[in-house]
Amino acid sequence: MSGLEIAAVVFGLACVYPTIRQSVLCWPAGLIQVLLYIAIFYEVKLYSDMLLQVVYVGLQIYGWYYWIHGGKSMTNFLSAGFPEKPSAFESFPFVLQPCCWDSSCTKNGCCAA
Repeated sequence: MSGLEIAAVVFGLACVYPTIRQSVLCWPAGLIQVLLYIAIFYEVKLYSDMLLQVVYVGLQIYGWYYWIHGGKSMTNFLSAGFPEKPSAFESFPFVLQPCCWDSSCTKNGCCAA
């Protein structure tokens, strides 16, 4: 794993906590992560993945701008949040559907297609 990859993972993990805390700092950390992945994908010649990261750069900038400035009808950032502490069942529904991780999902019918 290269230094760029490690840095990208670190910035990816670093933007989780500010996102949970609903802090504007999630946007610059996410932007740095996406820019690092552009360099990584360019280096390994995965050009379509690199172009997808360019789209994510635009989305990061858009999100950051609207987080700070808002739109015409947005005066304050309001979060719906959770009405109460979510249970383990609500937090981790993917545990209940392990077959959906498999490509045989549509063959054995365990997941809605």
